[in-house]
Amino acid sequence: MSISEIFYGLGGLAGLAALIVALAERRKKSADYAEQINRSSLSLIEPLQKRLDAADKKIAELEAEVAELRAENIRLRAENGGLKSWADRLVHQVQSLGGTPVKISLAEAMS
Repeated sequence: MSISEIFYGLGGLAGLAALIVALAERRKKSADYAEQINRSSLSLIEPLQKRLDAADKKIAELEAEVAELRAENIRLRAENGGLKSWADRLVHQVQSLGGTPVKISLAEAMS
């Protein structure tokens, strides 16, 4: 084996070593980029998750309020029906006694 062949072989080994080092550095940079992308993504997601949690809480509060208002509406409708029935009986009683019931408009009743 001649000296030139030895140097040629050593040069090939050096080139191979340089390629391995470059691939390792590239892999490390890729891992660093992936970590940076991950951190950036999380920094964008966290505020949105907080807003979503707050919105979910507000929706739950509003749904509870709607349920309360529906229950109150049912109660008031029942009470209104009872009052109307009572008023109808009073009208009938006044008419039975020969009187004329006082007319009342819905606007007057609401005030």
